[in-house]
Amino acid sequence: MFRFKGIHASSFPFLTINKIIRPIMAPISNVILTVPKRPGGYPQGKEVGVKPISFEVTIKGNDSQNLLILADWLYSDDDEELALDKENGRFYYASLDGSTDLDEIGSRGKGTINFICSDPYSFGLPKSLSSSSGSLNMTYDGTALSFPKFRINVNQSTSFISLLNSYEEAVLLGLPESVDVIKTDQFKRILTDDLSSFTSWVDGSVVDNGEVKGTMVANKFRANSYGTGTTWHGPAKKRAFPGSAQLQDFRVQAFISQKSTSHLEVGRVEIYLLDSNSNIIGKMLLRDSTTGYKYNWAQARAGNEADNYVLYDGYGDMAGTWNDFSNGIIEIKRTGKVWEFYIAKRDAAGNHYARKSTRWRHTSNKYMAPLAQIQVHVGQYGTNAVTTQSINTIYVDEILTPGSNQVPIIANDGDVIEIDHHFKKITKNGADFQEVRDPRSTLFPLRKGTNSIQVFPPNIGTVEMIYQERWK
Repeated sequence: MFRFKGIHASSFPFLTINKIIRPIMAPISNVILTVPKRPGGYPQGKEVGVKPISFEVTIKGNDSQNLLILADWLYSDDDEELALDKENGRFYYASLDGSTDLDEIGSRGKGTINFICSDPYSFGLPKSLSSSSGSLNMTYDGTALSFPKFRINVNQSTSFISLLNSYEEAVLLGLPESVDVIKTDQFKRILTDDLSSFTSWVDGSVVDNGEVKGTMVANKFRANSYGTGTTWHGPAKKRAFPGSAQLQDFRVQAFISQKSTSHLEVGRVEIYLLDSNSNIIGKMLLRDSTTGYKYNWAQARAGNEADNYVLYDGYGDMAGTWNDFSNGIIEIKRTGKVWEFYIAKRDAAGNHYARKSTRWRHTSNKYMAPLAQIQVHVGQYGTNAVTTQSINTIYVDEILTPGSNQVPIIANDGDVIEIDHHFKKITKNGADFQEVRDPRSTLFPLRKGTNSIQVFPPNIGTVEMIYQERWK
């Protein structure tokens, strides 16, 4: 018997498994380089093919509904877990393959269910190992390589993190300190506002292609009333930074929601960058302005409505990428003459996905006014039904430039760094963090037998390694 997609075959009383057909191993082909007029060849390694697993079955009864139930269970767009009862604690990633013809005789039908395992190796259940001493030691019982994921709960500021195994393979993030170099922050937090009150906020005055109307409510800024108008209209609030700070290099992050419950709803969430005179120096937004279907659209620019450079203007990788945007992030940065925009949805664990980032370096002195204020706006168009939209949290940071004897801090107390050797991903607090990876790094595997991994700095925090054993 077997289990597929978490459902055991015995759950279907009309289905009998007669025989399991599978190879001992996946097919192996030797790769041989041949040279004309020379005997034999030169071995270049081996290629391991996909692994087929088949089940000869009998289906009892003439009820066609049973076939529909069986088809719904067996079909999947992606590989799913396939576990054989004889291999307790192990499973494959497989999907249905080929035809599923039945030879019907009387009230019984006989046929074969064929699965193909694109990864030919079997997997064990996830395991984990934690340490706060800077050393991870374990015995790996699998016979195939396994690429683990490391989760580091950082307890102090650091300019680097390194993982080193006993084969001298290493992952290095950031830059180590030396005796004559000190670490320094990359960012200085200027504003953290959970938008639970209007303290320090005043009414905004101008928005693009519309009017400031209606009223806002706090505990997440959202409209209590949008007012009236024939084009875009809705409330806006703005505020200066503590100490009247003005920032030349900055990062603004807004966590927002923009969701449509009907294709008839439209709405926009906009974040404006203002100078000390309330002139617009940049902007980012997420809107749904179509009444034919749900269609969130992101835009970011440097400059104002009349004189600008558009950093991004689109719907992501495909239409609907950013629909149901629930407390996702939009971010705009300026460092010197480089402007950057970033947008991502977030899952329940805070991990970013559906990401898009753009970068633009300009050569003139335009779009260089210091950032002194933030303005937020939610809008309705005419009398159209409005999306569910809000601004939930605002963060503003000053970007600091390290001196010649300084290295930037890459993580602080409370940050969570994940290094996924299988998917080749590095994240910080759920956001992509590949930029700190040294290009000489190797995302190493676990090998059969004893594995020792050293973490530097050794007192960086609690390090958890998550892995699955694999068998050939």
